[in-house]
Amino acid sequence: MNNILNAPSKKQRRIAPGPRGNLITGNLFAYKHDPIMMLLRLQQQYGDVARNRLGPFLTHAVIHPKDVQYILQENHKNYTRGRFYENFKVLLGDGLLTTDGDFWRRHRRAVQSLFHKNFVTKNTSLLSNASLALVERWRRLPDGNPVEVLDEMMELSMRMLGITVFNTDISSHAKESGPLIRHGLEAVMAQGNLNDFLPRWVPTPFNVRIMRTRKALDRILEKVLHDHHAGHCEASDLISLLLAARHPDTGEPMTELEVHDEMMTVFLAGHETTGTGLAWSLYALAQHPAVLRRLREELDAKLGGGAPTAEEAESLPYLNQVVNEILRVYPPIWGYPRGVKEDDEVGGYHIPAGSSVFLSPYVTHRHPEFWSNPDAFDPENFGTNAPKRHSYAFFPFGGGMRKCIGFQIALLQMRVFLAVVAQHLDFSALPGHPIVLGGMVSLRPLQGIRLIIKPRQRSSGAGVSKEAQTILVSENCHGQQAHPVHTATAVTCPFSKGISV
Repeated sequence: MNNILNAPSKKQRRIAPGPRGNLITGNLFAYKHDPIMMLLRLQQQYGDVARNRLGPFLTHAVIHPKDVQYILQENHKNYTRGRFYENFKVLLGDGLLTTDGDFWRRHRRAVQSLFHKNFVTKNTSLLSNASLALVERWRRLPDGNPVEVLDEMMELSMRMLGITVFNTDISSHAKESGPLIRHGLEAVMAQGNLNDFLPRWVPTPFNVRIMRTRKALDRILEKVLHDHHAGHCEASDLISLLLAARHPDTGEPMTELEVHDEMMTVFLAGHETTGTGLAWSLYALAQHPAVLRRLREELDAKLGGGAPTAEEAESLPYLNQVVNEILRVYPPIWGYPRGVKEDDEVGGYHIPAGSSVFLSPYVTHRHPEFWSNPDAFDPENFGTNAPKRHSYAFFPFGGGMRKCIGFQIALLQMRVFLAVVAQHLDFSALPGHPIVLGGMVSLRPLQGIRLIIKPRQRSSGAGVSKEAQTILVSENCHGQQAHPVHTATAVTCPFSKGISV
């Protein structure tokens, strides 16, 4: 009875501040135009909880780390994937990314061991070989030719994903699937027009393109599954785990569609987010030569031109500071939407049932209360003298039960890749090429990232270890053919959806 008497009346409920917007569409068009900057401005103008209507949907941008922790961890049972993930099902089906409840728990349990640290560590040499092979190819580029690193990193990420998860190199599909994936990722975002309100089965030109994208991606995964069954490659750990999984109550295996949808989730979510993270890594090195010089000092001293083991990659302090700062400034997953099951109060404001909340690492990572110079790229934000911050002031992989299942392998990929390329290549941005943030599923640069990449020039006397004078590089990522990388002789001198499953 006391709880009923003490419950706040509707008149006592505090409504969060926010923009009024259009009477019919709210702020949907502004969201469509630039969702990331819209969320950033909401926090700057209205504070850490901002009410914002997108068409007929009521949303709240929630930015403060303590409120992010409350939603993702402390009261996570009240927050579901919600309506903004429904469009994801067009491409991903019912998989880890798009489902909740018992279905999600059963599927996550089935594949959890694949992303255990021991499995990740076992694959370090494959990641190293893929990175070294790319270095060898880039060293042969004609002098001065710009490289579109986003496309290159998507292909590398696909190769890494294929060899570690599917046990086959699927990067040969990159050129075919790249444009399809870009269109598909654009399609799952709010369009700010009639397409947002029409069912996907209505054969509009927009919906037809989505269906063509899905069918093309289906063909790629059907080939992977066929190769697995036919023994054309080593058995895929992921596929084997999915096929072996049994329902705890009925003992029934997953259906063919369930296996397919989980493969699609790992395929799209796994390589898209890692690829964008790797691309932003190269951009950060090109933009900050002093950071690159200091990173090289550590790498040259500890690795001498070679690739790190998993243990070495984890124990190189400045490398890890650089990786964390890349994830702070350029979080591959810029936003996480959630649906609200029951009325709640967040940051002192009423959050009604049936509405949605948006959490944004991109915005929280720039919160002035926790970052003294939030827009500057500074790895010392994660140095030994950095101030102690709230644990959710930095959450590039989400948090709580739905924290990205692949975060350990994503971190290892970034660490190994940066350690390899920083030792052997110089980077500079192509003058005049614009960098435009894109709020698709990941933080994509809409016009790509074009860099000039050259073999590293070493100053006289700045050498590497004798063992590093020749590095064997695998061209096929499995060590069957090796080519020498000769070190040069003169040093001059990244709103949701990480994908959390």
